[in-house]
Amino acid sequence: MERDKTEPEEQQNKLQKTVHVLTWIFFVPFTVAVFLVLAVSFCTTIYYDLYQESDLPRFGRENVPLLVLLMLCVLAALYFLWNRQKSRVTAVPVSGKRYPLSRTMKIALLWAGAVSLYMILMVRGLATNDALRLDQIVNQFMQGDFTEVTNPGGYLFVYPFQIGYVAAGQLLYVLFGASNYMVYQLLNLAAILITIRMLYQITWELFEDHIVCNLMAMLSMGLLFLFVYSTFVYGDIWSLAPETAALYLTIRYLKYHKVSDILWGGVLNGCAIVLKTNAYIALVAMVIILILDTFRSGENGKLSGKKVLQGIILAVLMVLISKGMTGVINTAYAGAIGINAMPKGVPSSTYFAMAMQEGGGEGGWYDGYNVNTYNQSGYDWNVANQTALAEIGQRLTEFSERPLHAGRFYVRKFLSQWADPTCISMRELELTSRHVEGQPAMMYSVIYGKGRIVFSWIMNVFQSIIYLGAAIYCIDVFRRKKLEFTQAFLILFIFGGMLFHELWEGSSRYTMRYYICLLPLAASGMNRLCEIIEINRNGRKVCLK
Repeated sequence: MERDKTEPEEQQNKLQKTVHVLTWIFFVPFTVAVFLVLAVSFCTTIYYDLYQESDLPRFGRENVPLLVLLMLCVLAALYFLWNRQKSRVTAVPVSGKRYPLSRTMKIALLWAGAVSLYMILMVRGLATNDALRLDQIVNQFMQGDFTEVTNPGGYLFVYPFQIGYVAAGQLLYVLFGASNYMVYQLLNLAAILITIRMLYQITWELFEDHIVCNLMAMLSMGLLFLFVYSTFVYGDIWSLAPETAALYLTIRYLKYHKVSDILWGGVLNGCAIVLKTNAYIALVAMVIILILDTFRSGENGKLSGKKVLQGIILAVLMVLISKGMTGVINTAYAGAIGINAMPKGVPSSTYFAMAMQEGGGEGGWYDGYNVNTYNQSGYDWNVANQTALAEIGQRLTEFSERPLHAGRFYVRKFLSQWADPTCISMRELELTSRHVEGQPAMMYSVIYGKGRIVFSWIMNVFQSIIYLGAAIYCIDVFRRKKLEFTQAFLILFIFGGMLFHELWEGSSRYTMRYYICLLPLAASGMNRLCEIIEINRNGRKVCLK
C-alpha cells in the first residue's frame, strides 16, 4: 500500500527532476564565477585614474591584511545585529501578501536617501559624454530639428535605440524646462529607493525569513556605488526601478501563478527597456523561466497541455509587450519626423566584434570599433555587418589557434567587470563634476582626495562581503542538493548578465544591475554564516543541512 501511495509522487517528481537538472546547468557555472571573483578580490582590485577621457580599468594589488581586518569588522557588526534580530518575533504576512517594511529596512532606505540626496546637492553634476549629446538632441527636437535622425552619421542615425531616453528627456523638458539636471538626479534618487525596496520584497519571496530580509537591508547600506550614481545623468539608474519591480512580479507569479503579476512585470520591464536596452536580459530570463515553469506544472508525471499553452502565451506576450512599447515610440517618432521608419542603426555584429578585440584599453571594452566601422562603410548597414562578421571570424580563428590566450582574455574581461567594487561610479562622479566649481571641501575630497580612497575602500570591503555571502549561499545549495525554483530565476538573470557581457561590450557600469541582485543571495549566506558562528559559540556540532 505504501508503495502505491508513493508511486504517483515518483511520477510527478520526474518533471521536477527535469527542471532541477536544467536549473543546475546555469547554477554550477554561476557558482564558479562567484568563487572566482571572491578569490581574485583578495589579490587584486580594479581602480580608475583621475582625469581619464574614457573608461580604462586598472588592476592593482590588494592590501590583503587591511581588507581582511575591515571585513571582520563588518562581519562582527552583522553578527551582533543578527543576534539582536533573532530574538524578535516578526509577524509573518498571509501567503501572497506584500511583506511589510521592517524598522531595519526603513533605516536603510533613510540612509540611502540621505546619502544620495547629499551627493546630488553637493556635487551638482552635469551631463557628460552620451548623456550630454542626447540632452543637446532633446533641445534640438523641441525646436523641430531632427537632423540627428535623418542625416547619415547623426547620433540617432547610428544609435536609434536611444530614442526612448530622448522621449523621456522631452517630457522632462516640457515639465521642468531645458537641461534641468537636478530633476534627472532626483529621479535617480527615487529609482534607487524603489530598487532597494524591490530587492527587499524579492528577498522575502525567495526565503520568507524576516532575519534574511533584515540582513539584506543591512547589506544594502553598503551600496555606496549606487548612491554615488545618483549624480549620474543618464538612463542607467532610472531603468533599475522598473526592471527590479519586474523581477519581483515574475517571482510572485512563479509562486502564486497570478497572471496579472507576470503581465505587469512585462509592462514594467518594457519601460526599463525603453530607458535602457540592457533590460532585454531580464526579458530573456523571464521568457526562459516561464517555459521551464510549464515543466513543473505537470500532473502524474505528464505535462499539462493547459499549462504549456498558458506558458507559451505568456512568454509570447512578454516579447510582444516589450517590442510593442519600443515599436510604438519608434513609429510615433518616425511619423513626427516624416520618415517611413527609424534608421536601423549600427549593426549589433559590430558590438560582438568589438567585444573580442584587444587594444590600448582593456580587452573587450568600448574602443569605438562599432561606430568607426559604420562610418568607414559609408553608413551602409550590410557592408558594416559583413565587415564585423569577418572580424569575428578572424578572432575566432585566432582564439582557436591560441586557446590559452583566449581563456586568459575572457577571464580578464570577466574580472575587469565583476571584480570592480566601484562599478566605475567614482570615475563617473569625477567626470560628472569635472566642470562644476565651488563644491564643498568634503565633496572635493570625495571626488579628488582622501575621501575618494575612503569611498573606494568601503565599496571594496562590501563587494567582498557580498560575494562571500553569495558563495556561502551556493555551498548551502550544494549541501542541500536543492535549488528553489524562484531562486533559480534570479540566478538565471544574473548569470545571463555574466554571459552576455562576455560576448558584448564590457563595462562594470552595465554589470551593476546584476551585481545588486546578489544581495538577497548574499543575505541568505550571511544568515547561514551567523548560524554557524552561533552554533560554534554554544559548543554544538555544526550542521549545514
